[in-house]
Amino acid sequence: MRSDFAVLILTHGRAHDQVTFNELEKHGYTGNVYLIIDDLDEQRAEYERLYGDSVIVFDKREYAKRVDTMTTDDEIRSVVFARNAAYDIADDLWLSYFAMFDDDLYQFKFRYVRDGVLTYSYVSDFDALFDSMVGFLETTGVTSLNIVSSGSLIGGAQGIYGRGIGWNVTGACVVRKDSP
Repeated sequence: MRSDFAVLILTHGRAHDQVTFNELEKHGYTGNVYLIIDDLDEQRAEYERLYGDSVIVFDKREYAKRVDTMTTDDEIRSVVFARNAAYDIADDLWLSYFAMFDDDLYQFKFRYVRDGVLTYSYVSDFDALFDSMVGFLETTGVTSLNIVSSGSLIGGAQGIYGRGIGWNVTGACVVRKDSP
C-alpha cells in the first residue's frame, strides 16, 4: 500500500467491537489503519491498550467550537467532529489520501446487475480496491468517492440502483486530504 494513504476509522465507545478494523484485516489490507477517538471517550485507555500507536485522540470540545452543526443545542454526541478532525489528522500523518470509515462496517461487496438482478461479490483485496480508488481521484480531480451502504440499494436493480444513485452520504469514503 502506498505510504501517503491510510484508513481512519472513526470510533467511540467500542474498544472491543471494531467490526471495520476486523473486516479490513480479514480481507488482507496491508496499509496503515488508525482508530480516531475523541478525548471524552471513556474507553480511551482500553483502546490504547489494545491498539497502541494506532489510536489517535482528538480534542472534541475544540472541534465543537469550529464546526457549525446547524442546530441550536450544544449537544456534541455526533461523528461530525471526528469527520472534521480526520482532515487535520491526515495532514499530521502526511497523507495525500485517506479512507474515512465508521467503526461498524462489514460485508464489503461489489454490486452489479446480472440477468436483471442486483447481485454481488465480496471485496477480496482491499489494497487493490484502495489503489484503484486513489488512482481515480488522482486522474479525475474528483475529491471523494463514497462507498454506498446496502440501505441505498433497497429495491434492487429496479429500485434506487436502477434509477441511478444521485446522492448518498455514508460512513465509508476515500478522499483527498487537500479538499475537505
